[in-house]
Amino acid sequence: MNGLLSNKIILLIRRNGAGKILQLLMILLCLEAWSAEPGTTSNAMQGFGREVEGGGRFIRVHDPSTVVKCGDEFWVFSTGFGITSFHSKDCTNWEQGPRVLERQLPWITKEIPAHQNNYLWAPDAIRLHDSYLLYYAASVFGKNTSVIGLATNPTLDQNDSRFHWKDEGMVI
Repeated sequence: MNGLLSNKIILLIRRNGAGKILQLLMILLCLEAWSAEPGTTSNAMQGFGREVEGGGRFIRVHDPSTVVKCGDEFWVFSTGFGITSFHSKDCTNWEQGPRVLERQLPWITKEIPAHQNNYLWAPDAIRLHDSYLLYYAASVFGKNTSVIGLATNPTLDQNDSRFHWKDEGMVI
């Protein structure tokens, strides 16, 4: 499953270059923000630059993921120790959710021996068929050694007995 998707991502980057893909993503983000109703904030820009401890209307996150929906709740993931998560029923009032990966992953330590504290960054989430895929990066600050990993979960509903993040290992 993830082999086909990661091969498509690698092919897309090789054909177009990572810089062009990032430019396209920034253009799409700006267009979404620009298309918001006058006097409102687009969904892509909500939560930036505001902080409320323990959740609330505005959350402060670094490198937020795409917002995904599971049942009647929206989820967003962000850079942090083990990847932080927040969920909301209305995309306005947010509550902190569980960390995705609680422990340092041995395969990351093997690939990047200097990586410490399970600090993972730039996660992005998608729903593919009946599963949630969460891509994330690990590296050492100031170095050009990085890896991209994948965690999967059949559901984001914490009350569902199937709820469990499984690390699938290195993608790139």
